[in-house]
Amino acid sequence: MQGNPTFLLNFHTGNARVACSLMDIVLNQINTLQDFCSEITALEVLVVPSPLGNDQKSASITVESNGQVITVKSLSRIWEDALMNAFDSMVENFRLQSLGAGDSEFT
Repeated sequence: MQGNPTFLLNFHTGNARVACSLMDIVLNQINTLQDFCSEITALEVLVVPSPLGNDQKSASITVESNGQVITVKSLSRIWEDALMNAFDSMVENFRLQSLGAGDSEFT
């Protein structure tokens, strides 16, 4: 990452330990994202209970990079799984783009 990227992390877990665990995931995954996209200017992570109210957790990740904005979302019963699944989707999107087969709207 060059310059001063903006990070917005918003965890609505109701539990400080879970929030710390999610922070660890974010920090590790930023390094992974940089392997595929070194020009990240903004990263937004939102982790909240699913609006469906069925004990699901929702994770949304938005990355601004190279003039495009990509958002991915994931649901799981486990906070960390929801976040990891969203990051896995984001990494896959950047990987496909690096191969020339990516889609800028990957949700």
